[in-house]
Amino acid sequence: MASKAKGIRQSQKDIWQKKMEKRLAELAAKGIEGTAAARDAVVRALKAKVREANGRLAAIDAKDKKTADKKETKARKLEEAKLGKTKEDAPPVEEKASKSKKKKEEKAEKKEGAAKEKKPKAKV
Repeated sequence: MASKAKGIRQSQKDIWQKKMEKRLAELAAKGIEGTAAARDAVVRALKAKVREANGRLAAIDAKDKKTADKKETKARKLEEAKLGKTKEDAPPVEEKASKSKKKKEEKAEKKEGAAKEKKPKAKV
């Protein structure tokens, strides 16, 4: 399983970048530069590993941010509870009913209205 620690991922990224720079220097010494060096299989593999590390680091940062936001929200709610704020003090929040739910309610109302309007026929 790959490491999920930010420091380890950062060090791996640094290692791969150094290897890529070293490889590019070797190719330059051989006279291969520019697009030809970019097409080198080793360079492409190292660039892919660096991109992957960047993605992993971004995911770690997003997770850390989300965790921090949750902690902040929890602390704020605890503080509100200590101050005695309740749901009654908060402004009322209207419930949002989904469209399908609204349609079902309208159909049910129509059926009830139609049932009330029908009068039983007198038996002759």
